[in-house]
Amino acid sequence: MNDTSPLSIEPVLAWAPSTRGANKRLLVIQVPPGLKELDDSLYLRLLLARVKWMIKREEDPADPQRLRELEDGIYQAFNQSGLADHMNWDEEANADPVAALISRNPPLWERLTLEGLYLPVEERGLRKRDPEALRLLKETSLWEWLDSLPS
Repeated sequence: MNDTSPLSIEPVLAWAPSTRGANKRLLVIQVPPGLKELDDSLYLRLLLARVKWMIKREEDPADPQRLRELEDGIYQAFNQSGLADHMNWDEEANADPVAALISRNPPLWERLTLEGLYLPVEERGLRKRDPEALRLLKETSLWEWLDSLPS
């Protein structure tokens, strides 16, 4: 695992919403040290970091052909969930399609909210140890995460 992975910082704190029925496999993120509050923009950046970390854990992601296959698989999963239909595939989005699908996708935010996402407003909620969230963060594969996307 390289230094750019979200799990390279110890101790790892993971956060997922504690609302009953929340899709924690989909929503869990790593909480950076010293984080005081979490807004929607920061949450999406942390979710993107998690997805990119899951990509790096796949077999041979440094190979351009394999990376393209992974990106195509991610796009297909988003498309099947109805989360890629509206995308504006400009030059920036084509340069990093995964970032575009996560960060520039208002319907994704709406779906995440429907899946139980709420953002804690106080630091205490971000610092609490959550063993289930940590397990999901470490153990969920890219394909399991994509399977948890709501339709």
